[in-house]
Amino acid sequence: TIHLYGTPGQPRFDFMWEILTEGGIGLILLIDNSRGDPLAELRFYLNAFDKFIRETAVAIGVTHMDLQTQPGIDTYQAELDACGFGCVPVFEVDARKRRDVCLLVESVLSVLDPVACA
Repeated sequence: TIHLYGTPGQPRFDFMWEILTEGGIGLILLIDNSRGDPLAELRFYLNAFDKFIRETAVAIGVTHMDLQTQPGIDTYQAELDACGFGCVPVFEVDARKRRDVCLLVESVLSVLDPVACA
């Protein structure tokens, strides 16, 4: 059984983040590509969850790429590499679509145990 918990991403709710990650096995970050500086948001969340990510796993879902095509997935991967998070799955997703959300969950699980998901 997997339980997914959503949390507001605004910094004013950061007090909840530690509570929600307690006992967690991974993190899915959704980054809105249509926002002003989505790479800055990615860096912010990587920094905020750095310890948790390094102890568990993370997958990145980039939303709203239909509204704003840049930065592209390759740019996100380069940013992750520059921040020291080399092998992190990054996907274009529509968070309203079950298949896209399942892909993110499966990618986190494959990072945790690549043999089990092969």
